[in-house]
Amino acid sequence: MISLAYLLKLEGHTVLSAHDGQKASNTIEREKPDLVLPDVMMSIKTGFEVDQAVRANDALQATRILMLTAKGRDTDLSQGLALGADAYMTKPFSTRELAQKVADMLVDLPASDPEMQAFSGVIEALAAQRDDLRNDVAQQVALASLGVNRSATGWRP
Repeated sequence: MISLAYLLKLEGHTVLSAHDGQKASNTIEREKPDLVLPDVMMSIKTGFEVDQAVRANDALQATRILMLTAKGRDTDLSQGLALGADAYMTKPFSTRELAQKVADMLVDLPASDPEMQAFSGVIEALAAQRDDLRNDVAQQVALASLGVNRSATGWRP
């Protein structure tokens, strides 16, 4: 996990670690992270118990849970998902694969901060303008191509 924490930090994420499930629960409650990665086999509290604690806390409802486990049985996967996990990864996996899953899970998080919500609105408006410009340019290119084709064939209106 050290290499995973290092990789996630390199990608700009803030990473908090806990050595057991109880410390993980305490850190999650205090820090309110966007995403948690509990391992099913943690000591003191299992990943399943951490999962339950997160889902039982109203202040953590937006927190995503990516369960990690060496257990790949369907019953374990079903239990984790039934307890509120958003996704599951079974070991072994590469740190790059896990880092990509983390990025995918964070990409569509709702903004909870009013400034971030406003910023998201600006980004959406700019994306819409970009799409409109692309459509305009595509139409102009299509019309220019039509004109070129007409002159090349000698066709006159």
